[in-house]
Amino acid sequence: MDSTLIWSNIKNMSRLELCLKTFKKFYSSIQDNEKDEKIEKYIESDSDNFCYKLKKEEVEKELEKIGYILYKYYQRYIENEKVQKTEEFKLIERLFYEQFEIENDQVKAKDIAKMRQLKL
Repeated sequence: MDSTLIWSNIKNMSRLELCLKTFKKFYSSIQDNEKDEKIEKYIESDSDNFCYKLKKEEVEKELEKIGYILYKYYQRYIENEKVQKTEEFKLIERLFYEQFEIENDQVKAKDIAKMRQLKL
């Protein structure tokens, strides 16, 4: 395994950790009484341990799953003025639009290489 591949894996894992921690912070700031089985594994787990237990090929899938969840909660609360004003909501909004894009009604993680080119 070459160093480029290792760094790519680390970056994807770091992105996933960032998304998990940001979503957990947002979720804990709202009073959402609806049980959502799709998020329980993210809310109840330690972000670091969750990420490091994943196989390399699972990281990208989980990143897109959490991206979908971020988008779903963003859409759910975009009209709620009280939530919309919170720092946690602003964070998930920024994180979503920096890390993900919507293609054909599906949430996709942005390509790291393309993101790097745009910043140059």
